[in-house]
Amino acid sequence: MLALRVIRRLLLAAPLFFATLALASPRLEVTPGQVSVHAVSGQQVSATLSLRNTGDSPLDVSLQRGGHRALLLTTRSDLSEILPLLREIPEVGGVDVWDAALRTPDLAALKPYASVMTVFSYTRALDPERLGNVLADYVDQGGGVVLTLPSLLRGAEVRGRFLAE
Repeated sequence: MLALRVIRRLLLAAPLFFATLALASPRLEVTPGQVSVHAVSGQQVSATLSLRNTGDSPLDVSLQRGGHRALLLTTRSDLSEILPLLREIPEVGGVDVWDAALRTPDLAALKPYASVMTVFSYTRALDPERLGNVLADYVDQGGGVVLTLPSLLRGAEVRGRFLAE
């Protein structure tokens, strides 16, 4: 489920790395120039990325998965088309799936994500009222929510504060 893309020019960008400033300068060498990894749910994969300081002073490096993480809230929907498309977006650093027909997430579960997308079938969420309240709280704290059409249809809609406000 983890998609990782490391591109050499991104590795040199300030948000990804913090270098110690000194009179001499560090120089980061990255091999290979790009690493791409994809893992399905429950699968573990690994890739080797070598970092070398070829400069004259120490270099402190901090790696973070690129892009924003997204959460798909689903109700037993077929995600075979949308998941690969989302994982191809360079700004999306990871996509996780939560079955809202089985369990309603709380605000703490949504906080790690930059955005949440509802991908409902015609099955309703376990607790549409509570889910709507949690999504409203998430938006109030700066999160982004995208509702797909089935999550707006009578009987399967997200309710609560999200719908009311």
